[in-house]
Amino acid sequence: MKKSPRDQLSDYADEIFAPQGRETVVEWAERNAYLSERVTEMAGHYRTSEHPYVREVLECWRDPKVKKVAMCWGSQTGKTTTIYIGLGWVIDRSPGPILWVWANEKQARAFANDRFIPFCEDSEVIARHLPKTLDGKIDRDRAAALHIEFDRCSLNMIGGGSRRNVRNYPASYLVVDELDIIEGAIIRDVMDRTKGRRSSKTWLSSTPIEENGIWAEYMMGDQRKYVMPCPHCNEFIPFEWRRGKTKDRPPKAAPIFYNVQFPEEARLKDGAFDWHLIKAATTYVCQLCGGKITD
Repeated sequence: MKKSPRDQLSDYADEIFAPQGRETVVEWAERNAYLSERVTEMAGHYRTSEHPYVREVLECWRDPKVKKVAMCWGSQTGKTTTIYIGLGWVIDRSPGPILWVWANEKQARAFANDRFIPFCEDSEVIARHLPKTLDGKIDRDRAAALHIEFDRCSLNMIGGGSRRNVRNYPASYLVVDELDIIEGAIIRDVMDRTKGRRSSKTWLSSTPIEENGIWAEYMMGDQRKYVMPCPHCNEFIPFEWRRGKTKDRPPKAAPIFYNVQFPEEARLKDGAFDWHLIKAATTYVCQLCGGKITD
């Protein structure tokens, strides 16, 4: 039996004012977020076990002390997935107007249609916040690629190719994806979108290309790195490609030392590489004890 408007309003109020308890964002995500075959080859409930470095990042969505996060990550390391999982938590638990800025509108539209909207539809806890028609189906006019009207907040995706595009969307949650390929003047305009908000968060993400993009944002923060224990010395270390700077190095500077190493015989005489040997024998050299890590 369909509930009366009064009962619906009562349920809505109960949901808004219900205490959040001590559930973490990670707990919420692993209980509620579902990634179907439409968005991933490994369909099923979202799990952080494959990428444990995302856990602390996800908790920043809930931490009122965190106002800006700069994700200076390599390519194909789960940056965008981490963002939209966190936004799922926002939509369900801490709603507010969301602005997601992409390099261009084509990229934004493709991501929305191929990944974000399917994620919202397939995750039951988020699907119930999507706009519905009178017969209970998803209202496609209000859940379009670049604008989604959830029941308690809205999300806009825009292309960062024009300064005019970014000036019409005030936001409590600002996400800028692939910061390094968006023009600097547009980034400055985007950052103004959260001004005047009593509570806001800014999420910046990119694979670093230049030192004045995501890398500069990362350096202005507390510069957190994910660390793991070395199996030889048991000290916690960040995994880094090399030691030493390559830019503006003097002629007699000490040689750069690469932490990731493979046998010299994998380098063939014709300039090619023996990729099978590289895959089998590459090691990581601990920067503290020199122990070789094979896993």
